[in-house]
Amino acid sequence: MSESKMKMQLNKLLVFLLIIGIISCIGYHSLAKNKNESIKKIERLNNQTFTTLDFESKIGSTKENIDIVWNYILKDLQVHNANEAKEKFNVQNENIITKSVDLNDDGKNDILYIVFASYYWGTAGYSLGILENLGNKKYKNISYIINFEPKEPVIILNKKFNGFKIIKLWGSSAENFEKTLKYNKKFGLYCES
Repeated sequence: MSESKMKMQLNKLLVFLLIIGIISCIGYHSLAKNKNESIKKIERLNNQTFTTLDFESKIGSTKENIDIVWNYILKDLQVHNANEAKEKFNVQNENIITKSVDLNDDGKNDILYIVFASYYWGTAGYSLGILENLGNKKYKNISYIINFEPKEPVIILNKKFNGFKIIKLWGSSAENFEKTLKYNKKFGLYCES
């Protein structure tokens, strides 16, 4: 290879590395900006006691909870097995993240979950699912189309409404809206208030 071709290849490589470096810096700035915005949202809760759930991480997801959610999803989608769920809805159990928290102080951890699949995603974000632990390995869905941005924290306040803790979360629309979810006894579901 001639020296001029080598210099041209080297220049292309340097430009490519420069572009990658710029993109990395922009991504880091965006990540830092999102984390700072999340901190400000948490600070607005005015000295209330709360628990923060992070759905960007699988930490806290247990195989048992994932299996519980997976079985619920298969029934909800009205499919018979994992292959059918994947073929029809592009849903797989490895795309589930779960978090456990006792929402009604009955001593049993309920399950909050998200499924990272296009079927559970819309313009306002991903759907947050909530399964109430009834005991004896029985669970009841107590959520209805709750969209949120999984990059934002999910806040479980210790303050209750109708016996269940209040949940705060944020969506991913242009306004990055804030939602407050309260348990509605009439419907047996968490609803926006």
